[in-house]
Amino acid sequence: MAGSRVWQVRGGRDGKFRQLFHDRECIGIGYGCKENLAPNGTVLDTKALKNLIGQDHSAQVVGFFRIFTRDMSIGDTVIVPFKRHISIGKINGDYQFSDEDPYHFRKVVWTDLKDTPRTEFPEEIVEFIDRYRRKTVAEIKPEEPAHDLIIKMAENGHSLESNVKADNTPMDIEAISTDEIEKYVIDKFPRGEMERLVKALLEAQEYRVYQTPTGPDKGIDLVAAPGPHGFGTPRICVQVKAGLKKEGSPTLQRLLGAMQTADTEHGLLVSWGGFSSEVTGSPYVQSLKVALWDRAALIDQVLEHYDKLDSDIKAELPLKRIWIVIPEVEE
Repeated sequence: MAGSRVWQVRGGRDGKFRQLFHDRECIGIGYGCKENLAPNGTVLDTKALKNLIGQDHSAQVVGFFRIFTRDMSIGDTVIVPFKRHISIGKINGDYQFSDEDPYHFRKVVWTDLKDTPRTEFPEEIVEFIDRYRRKTVAEIKPEEPAHDLIIKMAENGHSLESNVKADNTPMDIEAISTDEIEKYVIDKFPRGEMERLVKALLEAQEYRVYQTPTGPDKGIDLVAAPGPHGFGTPRICVQVKAGLKKEGSPTLQRLLGAMQTADTEHGLLVSWGGFSSEVTGSPYVQSLKVALWDRAALIDQVLEHYDKLDSDIKAELPLKRIWIVIPEVEE
């Protein structure tokens, strides 16, 4: 582990660059800066960066760009927090400029811990991420408990147990609460039970929903349509997967076939384990013919429509809305 530096690069406000980073195997920062910081193939020095960027941004932001363009090295470890997931990778490219937001990139090789729920990381790592939530780019120093844990996780590709206790620094209450809700949901609605939750969520949005009987469903778990009798359009064919694996193209193809069988205009694919890039990049998804709910989207639906869920579901999933002051978060 000697000589290996560890960096945090955040995935944009609310994790907005999550899909882009994973699909392009990269990390990036933006702040609206559309200037190439290596115009002649060599990254600008700190003074030139300050002169170029400092007119529109604070010294802290200039520092983020300096670290990203000059201090990071190929082979360094990087951890990228998104809203509810975390990815770990190894930097394997120098600074690159692109005309696509966030404009400034480095290539990475993601480990097996790409897009892994926060709940699977030791508290020391989550504590660091929460403590540095306003730092778009930050070095995790060797004296930080998170440093060696991140390197070990990058090497081993799985979560680790640790006996080191976190201190009393401020925590990301929203993320912690969401983690707890995720654990509760998968505990209360495993496997086929998750279909009931999705059915209740669609009913809360005033769809009439038919749930297929237990047994072979030919890719159809639910059929939903608007209107008091379910005669409206669009009709939606729903497939629900409660497993931990990412669903790939075969699952999407089965849903598309089921949509034809059920004569529905649209499909909804729900996967607790998320989706492969082949699914998220599918033209059926891009054209909004098929919608995708991963665990984050499912929890968002629960929180958005909780007040309208039926009493049985609420009894199984007791939640209470609270109000807190939200600290400012850098991009």
